[in-house]
Amino acid sequence: MTVKYDDDTPISGRLRNGKEIVNAIRHKTNGKDVRESIAQLGELLVGMISMLDVPSGQNDNYKEDLKKYATQEEMNQLDAKIKRIIMGSDHETIKLVVREILKEEGVI
Repeated sequence: MTVKYDDDTPISGRLRNGKEIVNAIRHKTNGKDVRESIAQLGELLVGMISMLDVPSGQNDNYKEDLKKYATQEEMNQLDAKIKRIIMGSDHETIKLVVREILKEEGVI
């Protein structure tokens, strides 16, 4: 897939959601704007991961941070995925986790 680096407009603040961040990484022509996009993506991921580490009912602050980046639909999808993982019904994620554990243990 050929990508055009054709967006030379500077980033002046927060990008609105994950999709905008990814588009900026793919299309910005200036390195500083690409780095800022990557930094915002990192902040988004840290917020998402932090939600997984916080006991239920205590993740409201993390959700507020995520709202800076994620749309309500993306937040709903994340909440649904977290619930499926907790209930043990997200088989694809469970397979990935088990595979990584087996690799760490040297089994595979």
